Amino acid sequence: MKHIAEYFRMNPEIVVLLLKRLKNPRIALSHGRILMEAVKHKTVLFFILNSSLVWRIFEIIQNKGTVYTTQQQLFEIFRVMLTRESTGNKKVVARFLKKKYTQFFHKFNELLNSSYVVKRQSFKLLSEILQETLNFKVMLKYIGIPGNLQICINSMLQKDPKAKGIRFEAFHVFKFYVANPNKPPKIVDLLLKNRDPLLEALDHMATNDGIDYGKELPLLRRKLMKL
Repeated sequence: MKHIAEYFRMNPEIVVLLLKRLKNPRIALSHGRILMEAVKHKTVLFFILNSSLVWRIFEIIQNKGTVYTTQQQLFEIFRVMLTRESTGNKKVVARFLKKKYTQFFHKFNELLNSSYVVKRQSFKLLSEILQETLNFKVMLKYIGIPGNLQICINSMLQKDPKAKGIRFEAFHVFKFYVANPNKPPKIVDLLLKNRDPLLEALDHMATNDGIDYGKELPLLRRKLMKL
């Protein structure tokens, strides 16, 4: 398998070509699978994260002409890239997130304000990125910014029954803010400002969404009450 990674490294145009082909629904599935296997290799992952190709993935996801199946596949590729259970890959990702924090999360927050499908998948991926131990400092930085919390609150407060999937994924990001024992004052202020509607939203989620949140939801509710 090493020779495959080396081939991609020596022929980066192949990765560019695969990304371009993902815009064609008729061949996107097969080319996406090839790309997904390629990014499992640390060498290929490093190359993509240290080039403009990683930003190209964001662009394709947000492109209005990108079909649902391609968006789903791109999120799977992102998930393999950013959360793969490989120590070497995790270190590459951690260094990338620290170095490109501002640009990466600016683009990521744009996804969190996008369509239903993109928003739900983005919150899901974000929670996985934040819970990685090697990303601890990045996580603290992200959840210390009020604007990021506001995006999460907006999704939590959506009352449309069809938005329960978004509320579910946003909840798993929201708990990072509430559970943080060292919340910055501006984060505490924003939580207090929105406490009543958030408590109402949590109660609604517990009784009407038909999703088992286990012990986490009542625990977060109690922490909000104690602020």
